[in-house]
Amino acid sequence: QYSPALNNLACIYCDQLGDLDKAYTLAQRARQLAPNDPASADTLGWILFKRGDYTSALNLLVQSAGGLPNNPEVQFHLGLAYYMLGNDDSARQQLLNASSLNGPFPERAECQKYLDIINVDPASADSATRTKLEQRISEQPGDTIAFARLAAIYQRNNDTPKAMALCQTALKANPKNVQAMIILAQLSESQDPQRAFDLAKSAYQLAPNDPNVCATLGHLAYVTGSDQWAFTLLNEASQDQSTNGETLFDLANAAFCLGKVSDAQSDMQNAVQTGLNPTQVAQARNFLDMITICENPGQAVANQSRIQSVLATQPDDAAALFAEGLLDTQNNDAVGAERAYEDLTSKHPNCVMACKNLAILYAQNLADPAKAYPIAMKAREAFPDDPQVARSLAMILFQQGDYNRAADLFTTISNTPNADARVFYCLGICEYHLKNYMETKTSLEHALTLDLSGPEAADARQTLSEIH
Repeated sequence: QYSPALNNLACIYCDQLGDLDKAYTLAQRARQLAPNDPASADTLGWILFKRGDYTSALNLLVQSAGGLPNNPEVQFHLGLAYYMLGNDDSARQQLLNASSLNGPFPERAECQKYLDIINVDPASADSATRTKLEQRISEQPGDTIAFARLAAIYQRNNDTPKAMALCQTALKANPKNVQAMIILAQLSESQDPQRAFDLAKSAYQLAPNDPNVCATLGHLAYVTGSDQWAFTLLNEASQDQSTNGETLFDLANAAFCLGKVSDAQSDMQNAVQTGLNPTQVAQARNFLDMITICENPGQAVANQSRIQSVLATQPDDAAALFAEGLLDTQNNDAVGAERAYEDLTSKHPNCVMACKNLAILYAQNLADPAKAYPIAMKAREAFPDDPQVARSLAMILFQQGDYNRAADLFTTISNTPNADARVFYCLGICEYHLKNYMETKTSLEHALTLDLSGPEAADARQTLSEIH
């Protein structure tokens, strides 16, 4: 029975006395006494709005607006909640609704000011509009929509310093301004990719379901080498109906690094069809050409000049670096191939196809087992049934003296049709170190029957003589 009085008192503390803490306590009590009262929902929601808790305010104001559909002030409050959360369309609809209602509405002129800001088109805004927005930000640095419109104008004019300063101002006023974080992340990428990545991660924590946030974080995750996370985020962002070509472009690159070559090709083709800027169109065509070579390694030599021309303009392109590794392998340049794959894995440590080919190369000329081991393990995880990867990892473990694990792999390989003399030799030596002498004898004798030669043949005979 005291709820209306408490509600009115909360309004006085909020709007006249400016004591939001006292107002909040009173409004909470009023809400507890009348949980279904739209007026108490509006009061508590409006106090939360003034405290900057726009998400919590929105939930209450939606309830109050539904219960008081003909009250322009209540509709106005809901419109402002949408506004401060950057929801342009809902804010416009709600503010138009408020301004169209009859009855006392002291905020009618203010409502129109917000509508004027929402209706600014950054693509065609003139200097006078920009000046008005700058004035608005100087007065209300936390104005989300004014910030977004002004930032877009600065970006249209390629005025990066002003855009970055504007983002900093917006974040100082509201540290949870997701749009400011994302724009600042995008602007910071060329100068400091890691800082850009961190900003995008902060935005994602606040708005994990926002497609633009997912796309931006996915792009920066790819740039900084977190390919699996990049793929997950970009794939999620691509499900949105408003997906642009840039998101699909990034998704294609992330998919390639995860070994999803067919998906990468399809995503890049879709990116071109959806729309890219001229520079990205050229890069997309290069990517698709490199994909063709990656799927047909025998064509690498015939396309040597094409691979080299792409790398001249895009030295960090993952598909082109992989194609270069294939080219060097075809030309019997193991050192060059290793260098190409190492360049690729330095930028994308989990590029599984590069890890696979690099592990095979390392195992063929094993100079540094400690360096080769983590690459081979990544390849084994990605390609658990690949016999070349299994053999490479077994050889690396053998050289490291990890005879137990190496023996397990060599035993599996020895049961395949392509098992050669060296496999049985290594298996026999592993068994010898594990003191399994019967297995040692069987494996080494079989290796010799397969024409094992050189120092390994001599070592096999010496080992056999020691166990007889």
